[in-house]
Amino acid sequence: MEDDVSDLLLFSHECSPNYSHHDNVLITTTTIEAEVSAMTQVSYGPEGVDIRFPGWEATMAGRGFLRVPISALLSARVEPGWTSEILGMRSGLVVSGYRKLGTFTHPSGVRRLVSMKRGVPLLRLSTVRGETGFDEILLSTDDAHRIAQAIHRSAAR
Repeated sequence: MEDDVSDLLLFSHECSPNYSHHDNVLITTTTIEAEVSAMTQVSYGPEGVDIRFPGWEATMAGRGFLRVPISALLSARVEPGWTSEILGMRSGLVVSGYRKLGTFTHPSGVRRLVSMKRGVPLLRLSTVRGETGFDEILLSTDDAHRIAQAIHRSAAR
């Protein structure tokens, strides 16, 4: 965890109404560490794939929760990590080389819901846009392999 946030620091200035350049600057990493550990939560069950965006992520994703019903799942695959493909125009957040979160629309019209973090396996879901609002959903999760296998087992029945 420490390596993930070593370059990210939150600076907040403790200032009084009579601010001067001699005031102290407080550097804290606790807020960043809490946000990093509160990543998008992904689970799979009999209803489909449930995606929860905690705290500030809900603002960037434009929603706090999305259920992808089994009937809307076209495919699921796992990639080793971060995708470098062009995702398109975004509504959300990009921290270059570290985090992407939000809705991305490619010039071809492909609409994606994205919650990616560098160094974490990527679950790529192709979905029925009419049911989910997205053509693809890209999610970084340590459970990517387990969820993809469960989806494949369900589809084989």
